[in-house]
Amino acid sequence: MSKLLPNERHDAILATLQRQGRVLAAEMAERLNTTEATIRRDLRQLAAQNLCKRIYGGALAPTPASGPMSERLHLSGDEKQALALAARELVTQGQIIFLDAGSTHLYLADLLPRDQRLTVVTNALSIASKMLERPGIRTILIGGELDAEVGGCVDTKAAQEIDGFILIWPLSASVPTTRSVAFRRSITRMPSSNSAC
Repeated sequence: MSKLLPNERHDAILATLQRQGRVLAAEMAERLNTTEATIRRDLRQLAAQNLCKRIYGGALAPTPASGPMSERLHLSGDEKQALALAARELVTQGQIIFLDAGSTHLYLADLLPRDQRLTVVTNALSIASKMLERPGIRTILIGGELDAEVGGCVDTKAAQEIDGFILIWPLSASVPTTRSVAFRRSITRMPSSNSAC
């Protein structure tokens, strides 16, 4: 494979971001037959144009609604509440669902029944905190570097942890939200309860 021009690399990076929601510099460098330094430079340029959000080791897709969770929670509140109510009807006993750090998912977390038996995987402290009030719900908190604006862990470590789960029903992929979801991918294995999160 011959070396790509910068605009060709940018197009490939943006296509991956659109498809997967994230890009890891090492993976893109290998895929595009270039160096990680070149990909990091490309990511800086794309971030300067607000086409991605830089994280350690890569980048995330841009989000349409930005700002702290406390602000996002009140944007389009009625619509988010309606989406959360509709989503709650889709949740059944025994499911494993992923709720990202989106404000719509915070509304949904408030609506989940206290005694419903299911597993919630989340990268959001606010959602994990709400699950403490629901003894029937097993909660797995994804770790990594906390992004105060997003309200959750969205770095490379968090993305890799997410890749380690199997979701029976990835709620993030099936319920539209007003904020892009960093983690909308299928997951491959469910760790045992004694695995570190």
